[in-house]
Amino acid sequence: MIIQRSLILLAIWILSSAIAQIVMKKGMSIPHHSYLITSCADLLQLILAYRYLILGCVIYAISMIVYFIVLSRYDIHIAISIGGGLVIVLISLFAVLLLGEKISSLTWLGIACVVIGVCIIGVSKQ
Repeated sequence: MIIQRSLILLAIWILSSAIAQIVMKKGMSIPHHSYLITSCADLLQLILAYRYLILGCVIYAISMIVYFIVLSRYDIHIAISIGGGLVIVLISLFAVLLLGEKISSLTWLGIACVVIGVCIIGVSKQ
């Protein structure tokens, strides 16, 4: 039961970290304007203009809290190797599916190597 909870926390960290990166990328893709905040309406306009960036930062903060919990339950070399590798894979998949980015064949080969490496680390842990 404890192992299942730890795996769920690891999955939440991986997924939230990847989603945060994609949402922040979307937020940074909007044209930048210089805002002079002189009223609450100006502040609201700024928040709405940068809503994806702000949402991404909030999701990333949640991801970091979960990450700290994950670190308390896993050895760091396992958490970072598996989690970090899978975050890279998810970000790449989300970038293609949600942002319409193109990824080269050589990059896909590298991503496949990351997946193989994560599998090897997972098997070696058992």
